[in-house]
Amino acid sequence: MIQRRSLVTAVAITYQIVHQYGGVAIGEYLGQTLLVGWTVGVGVVMLGSPLFKSWVAWWGLMTAPLLLVGQSELFATVIPGFSIVEATPVGFILWEVWMLLVGISLLRVPQKRLASSTVAI
Repeated sequence: MIQRRSLVTAVAITYQIVHQYGGVAIGEYLGQTLLVGWTVGVGVVMLGSPLFKSWVAWWGLMTAPLLLVGQSELFATVIPGFSIVEATPVGFILWEVWMLLVGISLLRVPQKRLASSTVAI
């Protein structure tokens, strides 16, 4: 009976370690942080692009702080008593709306203007 409890405890601890490291640290924290960096980079480029209205770029840029502040939810899984700010759901909803706006903006660009704006690599 004691060995069975030890085995169950060891499996539970191992699962928690893999979940926190692989799921939270790498999957969620690193993934969301890279998404914020990508969003800021694309938003800044969009501000200087003639293909997009500036408000579309600013829409994307305003989601970045919400997603960063929302990282507190991830820290709370490993730091007891860490203050949580529930900003991630709102940030992701606004980010998804931004992605739709980017797509609509690109569809509305006349083909001549789009061809003249491309850069040869």
